[in-house]
Amino acid sequence: MTGYVGTPATDGAVSAFTGSDGTLAIYSRNSADSHLQLTYIANNSGTWTTTDLTTSVGTRSRPAPRPPCSSRPTAPWASSPRTRPTATSR
Repeated sequence: MTGYVGTPATDGAVSAFTGSDGTLAIYSRNSADSHLQLTYIANNSGTWTTTDLTTSVGTRSRPAPRPPCSSRPTAPWASSPRTRPTATSR
């Protein structure tokens, strides 16, 4: 869509909806500045429109989500093996 419609490159966060009137709306987050973009085609009119909702509405941009827990570094104490106390013989 970036080359065809002119929507900025996305960071992968994309949602699409179709309205009851046939309008196709695609919401995405701009990978350069984390702004929310709306790209839509009204009722198959043949004309795509893209709008920076963050700028036009005046909201703050939201940073990209953090990676899943499995790819985050572990806490220092989590990397060392746990030892169990052993029973001593009497």
